[in-house]
Amino acid sequence: MVAHRAANFEEAEAWDLDFWQRQSPEQRLSAFVVIRRDVDKVMKGRLSNEQAARKGRSSHPRHQDDVRVLREVRRCLERTKLKGSA
Repeated sequence: MVAHRAANFEEAEAWDLDFWQRQSPEQRLSAFVVIRRDVDKVMKGRLSNEQAARKGRSSHPRHQDDVRVLREVRRCLERTKLKGSA
């Protein structure tokens, strides 16, 4: 891993450009593959979280129990309202 501390954005951008131009095509491709895999992992995690949110679930087991209890309370309240309006 290579790091560089720049005084400003322009210096950082110039260093970054120079660094990548000095790398071989194989090194650039390898870095791209690693970055792409990381992006895929993030996107998979986001999709999983969005799907869980749509289903009213969380990935944390304690939260899943909380959601289950709240659903049951909601069902009980709905039943009570139906009995009261009948």
